[in-house]
Order: sequence, then C-alpha cells, then structure tokens
Amino acid sequence: MNAWAFLVTGGDRVGAPQYIAQSASGQATTTEWTHLVGTYDPGTTDGMVSLYVNGSLVGTANVPNSASNTWNATGPLTIGAVKTNTAINNQTTGSIAGVGVYPYTLTKDQVATVYRNQ
Repeated sequence: MNAWAFLVTGGDRVGAPQYIAQSASGQATTTEWTHLVGTYDPGTTDGMVSLYVNGSLVGTANVPNSASNTWNATGPLTIGAVKTNTAINNQTTGSIAGVGVYPYTLTKDQVATVYRNQ
C-alpha cells in the first residue's frame, strides 16, 4: 500500500476496533525524511483521529462514541510499529527522530508551526 498511517484502538483485546487515519496509497517514501503528526481529539460525542504529513492534513477517521471506544492505555507507547495482541507488527525499517508527545490535541495551525520549526 505504501501509505503513512496513524491509528488508535478501541481496547486492549482481541478484535478491538481500530480507527485509522492514513495518507493515499503510494504517498509514503523511504528515500527522504518525512514529518508525521498524528492527533486524537476525543470530542464531545465522536472523536477524530487525524494524520498530517509535512504539515498538511492527509487523512482522518471518525471514532464513534469515543467515550466507550477508547481506553486508558497504561502500557508503553509504540512508535514505528503496530502492537497487536502481544506481537509487534509492521515495524518501520527507517530511522525515527524528533519524537514529541503532547498532553493535548494539536490544532491544524499548531501542527503547521511544529513542521515549520523542525
């Protein structure tokens, strides 16, 4: 598929729903540095997962009834791979640098600022 993706899951269990924001097929490249930002906004009723590539919004996914479809993850944060059940899958083969985690959802303007200031 060759796409960038950011996802949240609906729980730490087999068969939990996944909400995935991704770029169009063919947009991911491994020959140049790419700035990626994934955000999750729980909203009031429905939440939104968003993916930004080089400062631009490229994909979103609705998280219906976000209060019951998300969970308080107490384990480690996984970056550059997907943890499914007890296995790590889809690991990146490139380098990852400049990781930032925020205690709030970045706005579109904040994402653009972070990209410009990298």
